[in-house]
Amino acid sequence: MVALTPLLFAPHAVRAKDYPEKPVRIVVPTGAGGSTDVVARLLGNFLQPRLGQSVVIENKPGAQTLLGAKYVAHTPPDGHTLLFSGSISAFPVFSRDPGVNVSRDFEFISTVIRATVIIAVNASRPFKTFGDMAAYSKANPGKLNFASYGRTVWLMTEMLNQVAGIKATHIPFSVPPQAAQAVASGDADYFISTIPTLQPVVESGRVRMLGVTTNARSPNLPDIPSLAEIGIKSDDLVTWMGLFAPTKTPRSIIDRLNSEIREFLRQPEIIGRLKTMGFEPYAMTPEEFRDFFQREEKSLIEAARAIGIKPE
Repeated sequence: MVALTPLLFAPHAVRAKDYPEKPVRIVVPTGAGGSTDVVARLLGNFLQPRLGQSVVIENKPGAQTLLGAKYVAHTPPDGHTLLFSGSISAFPVFSRDPGVNVSRDFEFISTVIRATVIIAVNASRPFKTFGDMAAYSKANPGKLNFASYGRTVWLMTEMLNQVAGIKATHIPFSVPPQAAQAVASGDADYFISTIPTLQPVVESGRVRMLGVTTNARSPNLPDIPSLAEIGIKSDDLVTWMGLFAPTKTPRSIIDRLNSEIREFLRQPEIIGRLKTMGFEPYAMTPEEFRDFFQREEKSLIEAARAIGIKPE
């Protein structure tokens, strides 16, 4: 008798062509009302009629997005529970065993947006360019300080400091508006952030933008110099949001969802809505997304090691 292969007993693989068979849950590992939640709901509203099933957004905040990621990683790999998250590259930086290994435990579907990250300084400081600030730090090591919020933004700032030769003291805050106000008030010299966080303090005249952390100028900020223009050699430093599925989700489902994301990002009303939030449509193939993620994860680990952070 010919032995039956395990594939014949994997109903999710057999049914991939019929996907989805029931409502799809998109888990957001942050609270309701934040930018990740808003973009997830835009995507969910677009997907629902196209998939022919309800698409439910479920918020599972906690442990710096780790709680929601762990939850999705342990759901059946049938495409009916997905993870929509911003950057989750810092898990291994702070914990030897965070309970989830993104590259191992997830299939990468696509990035959905990226947000231009801006280097911003208190307007009363004498630095007119990022080069001015780097030169000041080299002449006065340790006299600058910077605000941050969240682990990824902190480490991205440290990466920028390292390539620019800046020595500065870290001042952590819980949420972006607190960091923005610290720079606006002069309690911190500079920070990096996105357009929505910066807009109020820039418009007030209390904070000045020095550059964007990409190698090309941002279409949303065409007058602000790029990394290359300010003399920094680095990969693009951006924040992003993307869609993941549990590992071993059939490739046909991954490809279907990737295609739907690309169509979502072609819609003029979606492009306009994202732009008002300071975001750029940003789709990748699953392979490109995985490579992008792994390079970012490696860079964050190296940045943490350089300042003496060891996973516990």
